[in-house]
Amino acid sequence: TPGARVWLALRPEKVRITPRPPQGGNRVSGRVFDIGYLGDMSVYKVKLDDGSIMRVSVANARRVTEREVGWDEPVWLSWSSDAAVVLTR
Repeated sequence: TPGARVWLALRPEKVRITPRPPQGGNRVSGRVFDIGYLGDMSVYKVKLDDGSIMRVSVANARRVTEREVGWDEPVWLSWSSDAAVVLTR
């Protein structure tokens, strides 16, 4: 139902992270509080405005020194509608 509170499951690699608000409705804002470099990917931990935490995995297609998003920066997380699974239990 529109406006109902639900819980979603999202794979970290299905979430996009950007410094500017993206177009579309599947988005939340927060602040980066941790970045883990894992060779071919980086994992961002983001504290959302409501206090919850999301993890985002991003392929390292550029040099680590060229990150678009850094520590303690405000960010937007977004995902396509088919990336989320609504949890019923």
